[in-house]
Amino acid sequence: MSHCNLKLVSRTAALLGVVLGAVLAGCGGGGGGGTAPVSVSNTRALIPGDFSFEGGAVTVQADAVASAGIVDVRATVTKPDGSQDPSPVLMSLVSGSTFAGTYDAPPNLRGDGRPETYYVVVAARDTASNTGSSRRFSFQVPAPQIPAPPP
Repeated sequence: MSHCNLKLVSRTAALLGVVLGAVLAGCGGGGGGGTAPVSVSNTRALIPGDFSFEGGAVTVQADAVASAGIVDVRATVTKPDGSQDPSPVLMSLVSGSTFAGTYDAPPNLRGDGRPETYYVVVAARDTASNTGSSRRFSFQVPAPQIPAPPP
């Protein structure tokens, strides 16, 4: 082999070693992050029986499951005007895979007799930083009772 061919083979081998090393760096055992999906399901808003136009505590619940273990579950609430509430609902494990948190719904001060609808999406993150979220669901704050006009 000539000197030029030997240099070319040497450089090619070195480049191949660098590429192979970079590819293999993330492989193998030892705690790398998984890519299994995080499942968020069975979402619901639990409204107290005496819930009225005055608003109040709404319990948001969801089931969150991941093979790597769940570390964070929170709900984002979109208000009737389309804006997001700036404070997410932080949810805690209540049993099994069920998480719950409380949203303090403001009173419905509309004067047209219509309820106000709030939309909720629950998101979860696992120990490997994989995330998943629910479909959007809703709850309503009823309208105040408008007295009938006088006869």
